[in-house]
Amino acid sequence: MRIEKQATFWQCFRAELPVGKRVLVTPHVRADADAICSSLALARALNKLGYEAQVYLDEHPSAYYDFLPALDQLKVYDSRHDQEDFDALLVLDCHEPSRLEKRAAWWNVAPVLFVADHHQLGEEESLLANSCYWVAPDWSSTSAIVYRLIREMESVSQKTLMDDELAFLLASGIYADTGGLRYSNASPATFRIVGELAEYDISLAFISEKLFSTISLEEFRARGLAFTKTRFECDGRLAWCFFQERELEACSVSRDQLGAFSSLLREVKGVDLSLFILENTRDDGRSELNISIRSSEKFTALPIAKALGGGGHLKACGATVPVDNNIYDSVEKVLRVARQGLAGEQEA
Repeated sequence: MRIEKQATFWQCFRAELPVGKRVLVTPHVRADADAICSSLALARALNKLGYEAQVYLDEHPSAYYDFLPALDQLKVYDSRHDQEDFDALLVLDCHEPSRLEKRAAWWNVAPVLFVADHHQLGEEESLLANSCYWVAPDWSSTSAIVYRLIREMESVSQKTLMDDELAFLLASGIYADTGGLRYSNASPATFRIVGELAEYDISLAFISEKLFSTISLEEFRARGLAFTKTRFECDGRLAWCFFQERELEACSVSRDQLGAFSSLLREVKGVDLSLFILENTRDDGRSELNISIRSSEKFTALPIAKALGGGGHLKACGATVPVDNNIYDSVEKVLRVARQGLAGEQEA
């Protein structure tokens, strides 16, 4: 069932899952701040109501997020968890089983599936019968969705769930996905939510500093290398950089630490579309390209991502493209799609 508001989502949840049941909470692979923060916050709120909620990731969070509270409450999936006994799967910041990777098997065996996300749901995507989807692409972040959901949980239960730690997590998730309230997805409703969270004992200045103004020396040097590798095309409207895995290793940085590089390229005057293309070797040995795509206010990036088999938001999205034989040929295929998109003028 697809729903449109938090009240209906919580009604569905309560109807399907009595208090005391075990819930696995899980976001997309390579979880970013919004995914981590929304998952931790909602799991904690559920536990306060008497559910047994546990957050699982595919991998340990990047050290970039060490400032976040409650990280010790995360569990990293391994094959032993295939036998987990649970009553419901709650997927956040993601609505596709492929983006769960190692945890994807849970999607098909979950007694009940709940999905809350703010990424675009494809028209061709079918909803499972034993599921409840709240997919709201007009919301700034999944952390904002979880904030409204927790307020609904409080209203129905007549219990206080929000506290300083939850406020810190949710504000961090919202700040991360809105660029510190600078991006176009920061609606008036987003500002109101952040204003309400700021009433708790948290520091928005501290959150902003940790997310946007603090990088390691290794990341600083890696960015320097990435800038030298950046190319501009289409009269300066297209900026792109291809970063190889061996270069990551040489710089001693993780892929998360360079994840925001596409946003930096977009900030160059005249750039309407930016791509950061990062080589990745899967566990099975196959190579792929992880592509982070950003666009200016007068151009829409999402059609580019969809043409590459990806998705996301109108202005901030991504895709994963398998490498056929020659990695440079694969990079060129990606760039060809980007050039065609600009030539076709996918206006905002």
